[in-house]
Amino acid sequence: MDALSDVLLLYGHHRGTTASFIQRGLERLGVGCFAVGPGHAEGPRSFPCGPAASLTTILARLQGRFRPSRIWVLESGVKFFPSGLESSPLPCWYYAIDPHFNLGWQVEYAKLFDAVLVSFRQYLPAFERSGHPRVHWLPHGYDSDYYRDHHLERTLDLAFVGDMDPIKRPQRQERLQALEASGLSCRFTRGIWNEEVARLYSTSRMVFNDNDSQVLNPRNFEGAACGAVVLANPAWDLDAFFRLGEEILLHHSTAELLEQARALAGDEVRRKRLAEAGRAAAQRCAWEHRLEDLQTAARTWDSPSPPHPWGRNERRRAQAFVYLQRGLPGECLRLLEQLQTEEGPDGEGLLTKALAYLSHGFPADAAREFLALLRLEPPPDPSLLSSVAEPMLLAFEQGDPAHAREAAERLLARLPALDPRLRARIQRLLGGTPTPGACLVENDNQ
Repeated sequence: MDALSDVLLLYGHHRGTTASFIQRGLERLGVGCFAVGPGHAEGPRSFPCGPAASLTTILARLQGRFRPSRIWVLESGVKFFPSGLESSPLPCWYYAIDPHFNLGWQVEYAKLFDAVLVSFRQYLPAFERSGHPRVHWLPHGYDSDYYRDHHLERTLDLAFVGDMDPIKRPQRQERLQALEASGLSCRFTRGIWNEEVARLYSTSRMVFNDNDSQVLNPRNFEGAACGAVVLANPAWDLDAFFRLGEEILLHHSTAELLEQARALAGDEVRRKRLAEAGRAAAQRCAWEHRLEDLQTAARTWDSPSPPHPWGRNERRRAQAFVYLQRGLPGECLRLLEQLQTEEGPDGEGLLTKALAYLSHGFPADAAREFLALLRLEPPPDPSLLSSVAEPMLLAFEQGDPAHAREAAERLLARLPALDPRLRARIQRLLGGTPTPGACLVENDNQ
């Protein structure tokens, strides 16, 4: 079977998302695609759905319209986490696009999939350490239909497109201000997309790019593909795609950036040489080339498939955790209730339910789940209870007073070495009367 034929793409749509560029790249390679997710239009090759739509429902709606051979879940910044992926009848891939922001929940979410693709190579070990049997590096590419030299007059010295929030990115803001004050002809903007960006880059001799957190963002390729010289700060694996100093210019400080920009503005012959070399390097990084490389790597992925290290219910618990982390508490609770009905209460499920209730304003329900956690036999690991002692006490303080004393006594019994601040809060739950356990803790710390 062709590893990239008839692909069902599951992603939330918005203009300029990486997932839409991947879809366009697949289509340029002649791969049949159907896209489903929030924000998609109802059309011959797409339809919209809710943020936790059931995979079973999605596949049923495809009957007679499209017959996928595999499923590919792509992050897009739009909240979309389909349910039922752990029971998928088809091979299922996941593209973790921003692990520098989302690694904690992405490693859990990856458990639902047969293969996980990671945008930044330095994060591969985190997924491999989790035990996932199939982890692959798929670096960012760019959409070659949009990002190309539009052959416009290059009236600007330097352009930048992106976030300019001085609170979130102070170093970026400092460098933009220095460039603006340098006497160069500059245009800095945000909120434009695709061809608008490409046309701006095609009117500029240089493009400033800030690889935030030293991750390899697609602006490196997009700026170069449009025929501008990219002035970038260091990023992991930048030298895997560009010869530094010959196809892209690297700076390590604001002073070095200004020196490069001024020198290049005054040397059109060198600028053109760098721009042409950078454009040729970038052309090898378009999404269709990335996907051809993926096709080659993935040809053996389905036969034989490695054994999945996690059982179905463990993967469902991972899905519940992701729902909690990504602001879908109702879906988290629904899934955990199903698991509890099938398997009985367990510490991880009770804890996740309690945190879901508490984080969304239901302290009494959270207190009920925390108390059930404290009543478990054998008792939960003390390190687990210690890590959530603060939210647990918050729930008991705001929840049902009838349960507060029992909860306080059980918490002292499970965690005799609490710090004084938490111990004082427990004492208040006990009504100011020390329990024997509490007295022992006080005496041990005198």
